[in-house]
Amino acid sequence: MTNLLPLALGLVMFSFLVTSVFVVPFINLLYKLRLTRKKEAPRNGKVPLFDKLHDKKAGTPVGGGVLLIVVVCLLFAMIFPIASRMGVFIETAYNRRDELAVIFFTFISFGILGIIDDLVKTFGRPVRGVLGRVFGLSRKQKFFLQWILGFIIGWLIYHNLGVHILNIPLLGKVLDLGIWYAPFAALVIVSFTNAFNITDGLDGLSCGLLMICLICFIVIAAGGLDTPLSIFIAIWLG
Repeated sequence: MTNLLPLALGLVMFSFLVTSVFVVPFINLLYKLRLTRKKEAPRNGKVPLFDKLHDKKAGTPVGGGVLLIVVVCLLFAMIFPIASRMGVFIETAYNRRDELAVIFFTFISFGILGIIDDLVKTFGRPVRGVLGRVFGLSRKQKFFLQWILGFIIGWLIYHNLGVHILNIPLLGKVLDLGIWYAPFAALVIVSFTNAFNITDGLDGLSCGLLMICLICFIVIAAGGLDTPLSIFIAIWLG
């Protein structure tokens, strides 16, 4: 852990500098392409608090996740091989290829889902919903696709990585879920995804929560001596 944390801190700073170079030109590009958030609140009647808060961000660019995905993937592809050649001991409890496959499938698949939703929101026609106009994919469509991805990821974690145990530290119990770990993982993934989506666009609240979570995750990954995951989170955090 003592060797991984300084490396992770350096990667956070490097990733931040690289992203800072491209973020302003990329945002300008989004404005030129008119990829901006639209108002979704109903024009008449009572406006739900959720729509009222989100509509304050109308006109701001969407699709910033594209830059995030590209930068993280490219930096990881460059840094990970270099780190191993520079003497950084690559350690993980899982098969390295399988672990990286799970990490990047999760990262890219949910990123693509978000990008599709943003594109449909921008260029698609609004659909009248219960609480007002709905832009992008409907809640049912997104929820269905999230569950599909969640089950695939849960199965990959269970089958490819061999994870099937749930540790509950506060109760001092370890539960062997067996094959039921896959649907449990899907439930956790979908729940956290939607909890995060609620805060998206609310004055940086989602970014702040994400940073807190990633800092905790990188400490856990470094403590567990999971080098690939530590490097990935460090680049993402930057």
